[in-house]
Amino acid sequence: MDWQALLDNYGLNEPSLLNGPLMITPAQCRAGRALVDWSQQKLAAVAHIGLVTVRQFEAGRDARYVTIDAIRRALEDAGVIFIDENGDGPGVRLRKKPMRSGE
Repeated sequence: MDWQALLDNYGLNEPSLLNGPLMITPAQCRAGRALVDWSQQKLAAVAHIGLVTVRQFEAGRDARYVTIDAIRRALEDAGVIFIDENGDGPGVRLRKKPMRSGE
C-alpha cells in the first residue's frame, strides 16, 4: 500500500487535517496554557502525554501529529480557541463562559 492510500484509508488525507486549525504552534500552546492557568504538568496529564513531550514541543522540537492533536484537544476542552494565521499570525483566546440564567 502506498502512502496516499494509507492516508486515505485512515481518513488522514482531508485538507482540514493536513493544514487546517489542527496544527498549533509551540507559542499557541504556551499561550493557551497561560489562559487556563495550567502548568506543563497539568497539560501533560490532561492530554495523556508525557511531561517531557510537552516541554519539547513548547521548546520548538518536532512533534507527532497525534501529540499535537492531543494537546490541542485538551486545551480546547478547557476553553481555549486557536486562531489560525490570518495575516497577523496565529493566536489564542479564551471561550466565553456561558451565562447562567438570571444574569
